[in-house]
Amino acid sequence: MEPLWLNIHEASVKGAQAVSVTGIPTVALRTAARIAPEEIDAAWASLSQRGLAEGRRVTEAGQALRQRLEDDTDGRTTLPWQLLGIEESIRFAERLEPACELLLTRVDETAGPNYQPASRVRRTTTGSADG
Repeated sequence: MEPLWLNIHEASVKGAQAVSVTGIPTVALRTAARIAPEEIDAAWASLSQRGLAEGRRVTEAGQALRQRLEDDTDGRTTLPWQLLGIEESIRFAERLEPACELLLTRVDETAGPNYQPASRVRRTTTGSADG
């Protein structure tokens, strides 16, 4: 199981709740994830009952949960990159970039350019982010 989804599972956030609390816009849920509007409504209601959302917006508690999930995911995925080292990690990422660009083009067509925003951050060889 992919580390982020493992962390989401462990936090007892399921289905559309998981994608809602991770910040994916409702329109993207309907388009890309093919989640029915009723399921999205039920997810928001469930998140609201848990104090993770209010009025279809993620609360501070929901944001804290998301940050914990991200931090836990980072903790579970950092070691391979550390073992590979900076230079080899950069080479590996550069080799994958063309395929990732094709994937993001397809994501843009199906869900729009606001879906998967973290995938759109470019890193330079010095490690600073490019828009």
